[in-house]
Amino acid sequence: KDNGIGSINGIIRYTLPSIPEKMKLIVRDAQNEDTLQQKILRNYINSVMTIVAASYSSTDSIRERGNFIRDIFDSLQNGMIAYEKRVVDGNIILTPITKAENNISMPVRMPLISDKYGINFNNFTLKKIEYDKQSQSKFDEQRLLEQQRNNAIIMAEKAKQDAITAKAEEEKLYAETKMREEPLRLEARIRAEKDAELARIEAEKEKSVAIINAQKGKEAAQLLLEKARLEKQSTIEDAEGKRIAAIKEAEGRQALAKADNSLELRLQMKKDTLVGVANALKDIKVPSAIVGSSGSHTSGNPVLDIFMLNQLKELTKE
Repeated sequence: KDNGIGSINGIIRYTLPSIPEKMKLIVRDAQNEDTLQQKILRNYINSVMTIVAASYSSTDSIRERGNFIRDIFDSLQNGMIAYEKRVVDGNIILTPITKAENNISMPVRMPLISDKYGINFNNFTLKKIEYDKQSQSKFDEQRLLEQQRNNAIIMAEKAKQDAITAKAEEEKLYAETKMREEPLRLEARIRAEKDAELARIEAEKEKSVAIINAQKGKEAAQLLLEKARLEKQSTIEDAEGKRIAAIKEAEGRQALAKADNSLELRLQMKKDTLVGVANALKDIKVPSAIVGSSGSHTSGNPVLDIFMLNQLKELTKE
């Protein structure tokens, strides 16, 4: 297609016909095998190579080498495809000629050499293609561009792979760090929960102790109050007993004094009575009272004052 020039070297295997008429025709036209190869086969093969090669560019004949060889062997076995040749901008454009068969577009093929001579091509092996300098320069340029493109693809792929590797390493590092930190966080959480539980237990314990101590203090206070009440009651009862005993003793002495009309004895009895009453009443706490006609404030025991007044009255009478 690009006006490139090249020499195609290869090996073609073929078989001669078994039909006598075809062999007679070959002998008549070629006379011997060398002439057959040089005159008949070479011309046909060159025509096939020219038609097939013209449908490829120089670069495509290298890049699509497999399709190139397949099309050559197809044309040798089944006949060359007929093309319409055009030249556009200095390039040869070959358009396949087609025909419709059963509503299917099929390429039109030129007559086979086997149709005339009965020769069948069995195999084609391409050895090499030698290009001209212009085509070789294009190949080198194309190869350089292709290499640069491949290098760019490789570098891009490498950068992509490096990014994937870096991301994988980052994720691995994150996972490893998380694996290392997770037990520490779990241990810290367990320790915190344990400390909180111990603090709660200690607080409950202190609360219980405080409640018990408060209860004990309350009970002790109640016991002290009860003890004080009992002691007070006992003191009052003792004082009352002493007072009653003193009064009875005084009454006894008074009765004795009445029986014995001795003034000295009565005075002594009065004295003893007053002393006994005073001793009996000394433990009884009573409020201060005002005694006397003048209204002046004096402190003392009103019972004792009253008793003393009564005694003075009796002494005065006697």
